Amino acid sequence: NIQTLRSGMMSRRCSSVVQAEEKAGFRMDDLDGFTNGYAVDEIRVEEVQGLDEKDEVRLVYSEICMELKNAAGERLHLSAYQDREGLEASSVPADQVRQFENITLEYRLHHYKFVPADYVRTEKDELWLQQPGNFMSYGSETVEENDVAFLNWEKEGICYLLMDSDGSEEAECLFSMAEELIRSGK
Repeated sequence: NIQTLRSGMMSRRCSSVVQAEEKAGFRMDDLDGFTNGYAVDEIRVEEVQGLDEKDEVRLVYSEICMELKNAAGERLHLSAYQDREGLEASSVPADQVRQFENITLEYRLHHYKFVPADYVRTEKDELWLQQPGNFMSYGSETVEENDVAFLNWEKEGICYLLMDSDGSEEAECLFSMAEELIRSGK
């Protein structure tokens, strides 16, 4: 089982989806904008390292990452990468599953506690982490808690992730955006 580790040092900004596709080495479905007002604000290609349980690099691949923004300033994240053997979108069961044009869309809503690097877990934290959908992430400046929504799907060997990092959008919004993106690739 392989886990991913983003390497920010290998991030390359791009001026268009076409340029990102050239740098990443694959094509993805794309839209200029979505009917709900979200449009691409920033695009980049990141090098991602797949680590095994011993934290040894087992694979390296390119991922196209887009920051989407609407007129109200709300942000979503869309990423795509070529499917790799042994690399799972998520091992956590989906909260909602839908089929659209023979493609399985999996929605998950997780609750994250972001903590500083030197944070020491308490007994209360350990109990909280045992509850499904709760996760802890190290590296923030202060302790913060936030809902994060994920929608994953795979189409023609390309894996997609649409993420709402502040949990502000309803699941239906993410499903609708995924369906628009899937239709755009025809």
